[in-house]
Parts: sequence; C-alpha cells; structure tokens
Amino acid sequence: MKSIKKIFYGFQVITGIILINSSLAFANGKEGETAIVTKIDTSNLSGISFWLVTLYNDERIWYSILVTLSMAVVGILIAKIADVFLKIAGFEVSKIEHNE
Repeated sequence: MKSIKKIFYGFQVITGIILINSSLAFANGKEGETAIVTKIDTSNLSGISFWLVTLYNDERIWYSILVTLSMAVVGILIAKIADVFLKIAGFEVSKIEHNE
C-alpha cells in the first residue's frame, strides 16, 4: 500500500511541477511571442481544397461541424461495407440479442 501512495505522491509532484513551469513560461512571455499563426496560404490552391482551406481560415466552427459530419458519414460507410463483407462470409451481424 505504501508503494501506491509513493506513486500517487510522485504523480502529484510531477503534475505540480508541470503546471507551475507552464504557468511561469506563459506569464513571462510577451503577447506577440505566444501567438500561434493558424492561417493557411491559399495562393496555390483551387477547387475543393481552396474552399476547405478558406473555411478553415475564416469560419472555424463551420469547419469543425463539417469535419465532424464527414467523419460520421465515413464511419457509417465503413460499417456498411464491413456488414456486406461479413454477410458474404456467412455471418449474420444485423441483429444482436442480449440475454441477461
């Protein structure tokens, strides 16, 4: 039990050191030095790539919604394709029964 307490205490010390160091580093920096540039150059893009990068640069919330929805659609497509292959292999995966 003492070894678990030592591990937990060590974890707390390490977490405290990380939080203090990051706070001090953030507090000592100047505003211009801590700014992260997140704009992507669109000069050599066209079509759907230009639209996606412009959406990312200008409307982050709509970009995040679009990415989330596209990930959901891709996940559903992968599940449907796997379902087709499993049916071809002879497995019935469309209905799951729970016996509790």
